[in-house]
Amino acid sequence: MQLKSLLLGLGAAVCLYVASPAQAGGIGQVVITGLHGRVEIKPLHPGGRWQRAKIGGLQGMYLLRTGPRSWVHLGNTKACVDSNTLLFIGSGSDSEIKVRRGRVSAIDGKRGKRLTQLWLH
Repeated sequence: MQLKSLLLGLGAAVCLYVASPAQAGGIGQVVITGLHGRVEIKPLHPGGRWQRAKIGGLQGMYLLRTGPRSWVHLGNTKACVDSNTLLFIGSGSDSEIKVRRGRVSAIDGKRGKRLTQLWLH
C-alpha cells in the first residue's frame, strides 16, 4: 500500500513538473518588423498626433496609415499592410487589428482573401 501511494505521489509530481504553464491572454504587443515609404502612426489618446512609424513594438491603441507605394510588415501576424491602408491597432495582452480602409495581405506576396480583422491570441 505504501509503495502504491509512493508511486502515485511520484507520478503526480512528474506530471506537475512536465506540464507547461498556461498562458493567459494573447501574444502581447504588435511589432512592426519592416516598413517602406510614408507610414504614419497616431496614438489614440487626447493630443495624439500623426508621426512617422518606427520599427519596434506597439503597446496601446493606435491608428496606422500607409501612403502610396508604401507597406508595413507586422511581425506577430506575418501580415503585410499594403499601400493606402488605415488600420486600428489595439495592442496589449489581447491584441486586435481592424482594417478601416485598404488591404492586408501575406508577407510572401500571395494575396488571399481580403483580411478585415485580425484577432491575435
